[in-house]
Amino acid sequence: MICFFGNPSKRIFALQTQLPLDAKNIKKLSWLFGDQPHLDTPTVEGVFVGPRVSMVTPWSTNAVEITQNMGIEGIIRIEQFLAFSTNDAIDPMVSERFETLEQKLFTVEVTPEPILEVEDISAYNETQGLSLSGNEVAYLEKLSQQLGRPLTDSEVFGFSQVNSEHCRHKIFNGSFHIDDREQESSLFSLIKKTSKLQSENLVSAYKDNVAFIKGPEIEQFAPENADKPGVYRKKTIPSILSLKAETHNFPTTVEPFSGAATGSGGEIRDRMAGGTGSIPLAGTAVYMTAYPRTTANRPWEKNPPRDWLYQTPIDILIRASNGASDFGNKFGQPLITGSVLTFEHEEENKTIGFDKVIMMAGGVGYAHADDSAKKMPKKGNRIIILGGDNYRIGMGGAAVSSADTGAFSSGIELNAVQRSNPEMQKRVANVIRALTESANNTIISIHDHGAGGHLNCLSELVEDTGGHIHLDALPVGDNTLSAKEIIGNESQERMGLIVSEEDLPLLKRIAERERAPIFDVGFISDDNHFAVVSDKDGTKPIDLSLDDFFGKTPKTKLVDQRTQSSFSPVPFSLSDVYRDLEHLLQLESVACKDWLTNKVDRCVGGRVAQQQTVGSLQLPLANCGVMALDYKGKAGIATSVGHAPASALIDPAAGSRLSIAESLTNLIWAPLENGLDDVSLSANWMWPCNNPGENARLYDAVEACADFAIALGINIPTGKDSLSMKQKYRDKEVIAPGTVIISATASCSDIRSVVRPVARPNQGKLYYIPMSDLNFHLGGSAFAQLQMKIGVKCPDVSDANQFKNVFNSLQNAIKKDKIIAGHDIGSGGLITSLLEMCFA
Repeated sequence: MICFFGNPSKRIFALQTQLPLDAKNIKKLSWLFGDQPHLDTPTVEGVFVGPRVSMVTPWSTNAVEITQNMGIEGIIRIEQFLAFSTNDAIDPMVSERFETLEQKLFTVEVTPEPILEVEDISAYNETQGLSLSGNEVAYLEKLSQQLGRPLTDSEVFGFSQVNSEHCRHKIFNGSFHIDDREQESSLFSLIKKTSKLQSENLVSAYKDNVAFIKGPEIEQFAPENADKPGVYRKKTIPSILSLKAETHNFPTTVEPFSGAATGSGGEIRDRMAGGTGSIPLAGTAVYMTAYPRTTANRPWEKNPPRDWLYQTPIDILIRASNGASDFGNKFGQPLITGSVLTFEHEEENKTIGFDKVIMMAGGVGYAHADDSAKKMPKKGNRIIILGGDNYRIGMGGAAVSSADTGAFSSGIELNAVQRSNPEMQKRVANVIRALTESANNTIISIHDHGAGGHLNCLSELVEDTGGHIHLDALPVGDNTLSAKEIIGNESQERMGLIVSEEDLPLLKRIAERERAPIFDVGFISDDNHFAVVSDKDGTKPIDLSLDDFFGKTPKTKLVDQRTQSSFSPVPFSLSDVYRDLEHLLQLESVACKDWLTNKVDRCVGGRVAQQQTVGSLQLPLANCGVMALDYKGKAGIATSVGHAPASALIDPAAGSRLSIAESLTNLIWAPLENGLDDVSLSANWMWPCNNPGENARLYDAVEACADFAIALGINIPTGKDSLSMKQKYRDKEVIAPGTVIISATASCSDIRSVVRPVARPNQGKLYYIPMSDLNFHLGGSAFAQLQMKIGVKCPDVSDANQFKNVFNSLQNAIKKDKIIAGHDIGSGGLITSLLEMCFA
């Protein structure tokens, strides 16, 4: 039964209820909807815009729970529908138009599909967009023969998700053959070498979804008992600091708000799932798109816009930043630093640009030092899911994200996009926090739900032991879901935990208090087998050994030849300097970022020591974010980001060095306990692999990144790769510039002594301090973009020792309170840095 409340000329609230509403409950609901009247009619005439019928919104999930808490039983869905005007734009990703609201409003004419036996794996791979390679298809065909039965759709689909490039990093683990010579090291080996050689500050590297570095002793202020009312106590604990960054490029390209929101939420869950649980503190965000063309007569944007696949660049910039901001605001995490870049270039009939966008969400946090590593599960331990129900949302996200955008049908790509529910994630986070702040943390192992949904989360939880999952115990919000959809959907805000059976009552009490849904879905079997079984009918959607499920396919082999970049030089005329400066200050990477910062909470939690805005005008000029680690001391954690994709087009090795250098010259203004030695980096690689010359360029970039970090004496203990940065159109392809985004973090010794980019009149002299050789090349610069050029030579950091010496010398001066104001020189060059310090 569908019941309606509201005003047909403005807004309608539609409720799906399994029980009739009595007068008392109608009155409650009318009050809940802002004194909107109950419409005693089976249909509402008019034209409305509302959510897609197949997608239950997070708003509905929370609204239904509110009605349950009010004592109203039987309501299973509530959605809002706005009266439609011919001038209104409809986003087909999340909304649709309704001519009339009627009783079949929420009816989806779908019955659960039975378990499918896949006879032709190759054909199934193509029709479902699973991105399986020829070797992987052959492996599954051989496995089917060995088992003496066809594989199920859940098994083939599951294999594609857990073994996707997104999850298994086959290129970074692969063998590179460049210029007819096999390279000695894989990309992962190059990066991991930094942690082997510079491990003094490391606690955990590449063992988890997050890196941990050593932190100071801090004061924990937490309840004495996790599961019952009581007093808060102060307690000194040894801390470790977490660093993580994650990209959500494909989902943000397709549906910016949800893509960026779930990207931020997923990165937060990665930090929550570190070790046996950790606490997120603050977030960062980076957005890169093609030119937005917001204003006419900007010369660098004169090329006509393309027929964008899903969203325009301006829509992506606005809505993606709205999504990331919205999630942080509702979850309660401040966003304290970040970056934005717009770029595209045409030369020699080749188009380069961020048509497939980059949306990177990063963050820092902390944990108790004793919680740095997961424990080994034992037979009989319980497998628990915390969070919301399963819906037909985000099917195949891991596999589709591993392919070029536009390679599959829009239906497959749309189905792979998730939705966000930050309130649900906050409830789950509160449960995790209660356990981690307890004297005895009862979590044995923990993993977040992201790409691949239950498939990835549950299989990784049990990968060392084996596990038995009760299909019917998994929460279902849509009764039309097939077994494959229940297991593989990417409904967000869920965590998987392993706890002992005797500790389960404690976990349930905390979850009930926090109103976090909790489900006991299986147990550790200790037989190296992964089984998903329906207790109702005995069917087994998945019944494989873990060795078979995770696969034994051959190592990926990448063959490429180095190509020489050939770009036009950057023209310069002194007579045009004022015009060029005016244009320079309009470029999104240089211009004021208040449209990003003013809509996001930058101080929630009470521990933000430095965020983006500074000075009496509170302009967003600071590039270093700093958080206090407790409410009393001066110890903190500092973080920053850096990137140089345009320079990397000229010289990928120089681009990597510049990216590290930018992150460090942003970070330098926070006093670090041991200077540069305290710094750790996250390297996130976005690259258009398997295009001519690009695999070789990636190898050179990664090798240079690792070598430069080693020369500086710092490590790269975490990172991620997104190596399908190409957008396919009907008549052309646009590849993105190969990009590495570096996130730097370190322990801050005194949060009160952070230097800000705020010049003060008559307070001292202004100094320009070069960090390396003075090679004033314009290649890859913001100025070059204005001239619609890339350039022939870009700046570089040729002397790591000089860079390190200058860094540590400035650190010593900051600790001695010798520096009044300071700013890095980045996008826009020296003139921009000087102007920004004066603006503040």
